[in-house]
Amino acid sequence: MKTVSWLLLSLVSAAGLALAQNAPLSGIAESTDPAKIADIERRAEEIAANAQARSSGTSAEPAAPAPHRKAHAKKRRMHKANKAKPAQAAPKPETAS
Repeated sequence: MKTVSWLLLSLVSAAGLALAQNAPLSGIAESTDPAKIADIERRAEEIAANAQARSSGTSAEPAAPAPHRKAHAKKRRMHKANKAKPAQAAPKPETAS
């Protein structure tokens, strides 16, 4: 049974490798056409300009929640500091006898 399993596994692996070799490239292609190159450069400039306009413009979103995180971190540090200090007992008043 083990021999059959290993044979089946090797056949499936070989079939997968064969399919991977014949798979078309997706996404990246090389071109020497000047018109295509100019079109791609123009679109890249538009995208960069749009991203820059979005980042420099006023946003409708509230400010980043960084102060909230800082407050939590401060509480955590204070809690650890208080926990590390030994509890100090109040001095007992001396009784006069």
